[in-house]
Amino acid sequence: MHMKKQQRGGTVVGFILGVIVGLGGALAVAVYVTKVPVPFLNKNGTRAPDQDAAEAKRNKDWDPNAAVRQEPGATGDAGAGSGARSHTGGAHGRGACAARRARQP
Repeated sequence: MHMKKQQRGGTVVGFILGVIVGLGGALAVAVYVTKVPVPFLNKNGTRAPDQDAAEAKRNKDWDPNAAVRQEPGATGDAGAGSGARSHTGGAHGRGACAARRARQP
């Protein structure tokens, strides 16, 4: 008969080795994170109150959709006689087709 080789170690040894490897990995990540420069950090110092007021004034009436808004009566490439249909812009961003349907009696 063949005798089985006796296994060495066990659950406790595996658990201890796993904890040591895990803590070593966590330590490596922590050291890396603390050494990397912080993004979006304002290194120019603090802002003056007049700069904040000027930015607030600029942002008060700012319209992010001003460049794409179609003003009533504005003529563009897709005019009435061109035969082209425009599906962008319109009243409150609904599109040209929805704006035409809303105007129909």
